[in-house]
Amino acid sequence: MSENIIGRANVEDTPELKAYYKDLEKFEAGALWTVANKIEPWQPQSASVPVLWRYSDLREHVLRSVDLVSPEKAGRRVIYLNNPGRRDVSAAVGWLYSGLQVMHPGEVASAHAQSASALRFIMEGAGAYTIVDGHKMTLGARDFVLTPNGTWHEHGVEANGSVCIWQGSTFRSSTRWRPISSPFTPRSSRRSPAILWTT
Repeated sequence: MSENIIGRANVEDTPELKAYYKDLEKFEAGALWTVANKIEPWQPQSASVPVLWRYSDLREHVLRSVDLVSPEKAGRRVIYLNNPGRRDVSAAVGWLYSGLQVMHPGEVASAHAQSASALRFIMEGAGAYTIVDGHKMTLGARDFVLTPNGTWHEHGVEANGSVCIWQGSTFRSSTRWRPISSPFTPRSSRRSPAILWTT
């Protein structure tokens, strides 16, 4: 992408340059001027496009996933919100990942950690819980919970609960660029394990 503005990359392709770029690709490298205007815009240029997701439209499809895949196979049974302008990174908007997770009574999603903090809003159901660094919190419809970055956590629904659906979100940029301390051993946390708002 070239721009005829002083200070911006404005290099026209030639056969010699195209061959040069191909040579660089062999070393997993590239010439910055070929992408600089796109990755370093002078003003914000969002690739996200306006999208309206309605819970009433997605709810049936979220519930259908229960019959199609188990939480053990999926890791977490989530239908994510996919902005047409951010499909390359599976984001709802910008670097924000968001999705609807469904669990049946007695189901548990395995422990995991993200570098970014996560949030969950319980859309419906009863008997849901989250365990953050060993601290268990029960959740119900309209509860909102924040999980600090890097903390090991898992989700589930008590056997005597009901089908639960929640919206979960996290920022992908942190997930992409800051690795967590260890994928194998939960680390102790000096922070409060989670923050819960309830109605």
